Amino acid sequence: MVLLLPFAATEAGPLHYLDDAVRQMLTSRLARQEAITVIAPVLDGTEQELINKQVLAGNHRQVLQRYQANWLATGAITSSGPDIRVDLQLYTSTADQPQELGFTVGEIDAVLPAVTALAGDIGIRLKAVAESSAAGEPATVRSPDAFQTPHPERDYKKGLYSGTTLFGEQDERFQSRGVRRSSPLPIDVESMALGDLDGDGVADLVVASRYKLLVFHFVEQRFQQVAEYEMPVTMKIHVINIARLENETSSLLFVSGDIGRSAASAIFSWDGSPALQPVHERLDWYIRPLSWPGKGVVLIGQRASSEAADLYLSPGVYQLQLDRQSGRLERTGRVPLPLGTNLFDFVFADFNGDNTIETALVDRQQRLLLYDQDQNLIWVSNANYGGSLNYFGPPLANDEEPGTFDSGRERDIPQLVYIPGRLDVTDITGDGLPEVVVVTNEVDIISKYLPNMRTFDGGSVACLSWQGGGLRELWRTNHIPGYVADYVFEPQAGPEVEGMTALNRLYVAQLPEKALWRRFLPGGDNTRILAYEMKMVQ
Repeated sequence: MVLLLPFAATEAGPLHYLDDAVRQMLTSRLARQEAITVIAPVLDGTEQELINKQVLAGNHRQVLQRYQANWLATGAITSSGPDIRVDLQLYTSTADQPQELGFTVGEIDAVLPAVTALAGDIGIRLKAVAESSAAGEPATVRSPDAFQTPHPERDYKKGLYSGTTLFGEQDERFQSRGVRRSSPLPIDVESMALGDLDGDGVADLVVASRYKLLVFHFVEQRFQQVAEYEMPVTMKIHVINIARLENETSSLLFVSGDIGRSAASAIFSWDGSPALQPVHERLDWYIRPLSWPGKGVVLIGQRASSEAADLYLSPGVYQLQLDRQSGRLERTGRVPLPLGTNLFDFVFADFNGDNTIETALVDRQQRLLLYDQDQNLIWVSNANYGGSLNYFGPPLANDEEPGTFDSGRERDIPQLVYIPGRLDVTDITGDGLPEVVVVTNEVDIISKYLPNMRTFDGGSVACLSWQGGGLRELWRTNHIPGYVADYVFEPQAGPEVEGMTALNRLYVAQLPEKALWRRFLPGGDNTRILAYEMKMVQ
């Protein structure tokens, strides 16, 4: 018995009507097959949302039990140009991870035969699993599980993980060595960056609030503040990064932010003294260093717009050249990206080993998308990734009275342009292919009806690698209560010990829940920095 849920079609554009059509076609074609019964319940919006949250939280067995079904099928329909993409996840009670199926067609007339073929593929999968189970063999080949803690809230309250299983045991290459928490910080963290700024061989952890920068060292399992810098109180920092650009002799700190309706980014260096040294301030671009295969690390940027009708952001992302003498940024060419992609939405890498560059990006519905070098959509995630509270444009508070709400300004903004949580690319497994590490915050249902008002039910950090024609989760941290503001990943963070081949460290900025009005309240909220340590063995 197969429980077939409605398809998501938020990225299908004018073809959104295909959600019901594809489901009906698939239902009829599955029902024609021997020994397959299909349940296709009619669900209202609230019930659909609850079921989706259960499935994404790994509780699909509860849904199966409720409907007395053996299999659960759910999926999404997306459209990019002329292409129509259907992705389907097939869950069973005997496996933690779904089997993934789908197809891409170039015209509407090709959908029906593709659905017919998909139904046949599903029938083959179901039959193979049934025959394997009858023979006493494992029902499915289990894919790597997410990094999970059996009782995350209980373990979290201990304050220190030591010898606990943070990261699930399906992929035995990854094992937890524990996690440390900093003392409470009297700021709301907006972004973090990690790198050796002063050239002493020690990784510097820079933490940014709305207008303040703090530098920490993680020494002997403790966080020690070693430097700081305070920007104007009217500043709103978005994202910070540490990188060494091509032709530069040292790493720099790149701060992207705005003051009111104008971009006001900055670049800093550090010599180990108690304060960061500004190299350039009030740059009129939003900026970001980008690792671009074949080009190295380059500086890219996007212009602000003073017009509310433009959502305070000009379209187009450009490669920039910095004149160190004048401090001016000049664009040298447009970055080739899918239409509507903004500065912090994407990363470049050869994820599948085909010697071409793919683009991984988070869209406005918090789906992770993968495009080939010709900007054809080749994969869409079923889970949500990249939710954050950062956005372009002026703060939703009166500039003369920080912390007060200006309802008139809120009405001026049709929809905020949110900046996704950090996307990072690194080869964690050492197989020559990069993985994607990404923040995932769990959106509260109220955000679905009030798009400018975001609140979260906690989050985590996930790592995805290319497996079987798409990106699959390799690991995921335990559920972190509140809000995951940012993270940085430090591969090879220590020497080989206990037979491991690599020690990796993951720093996560965790804010306690502050619900809907978090962004209108001044002051800190006792942010903590979590330092996960994990080892990988061959």
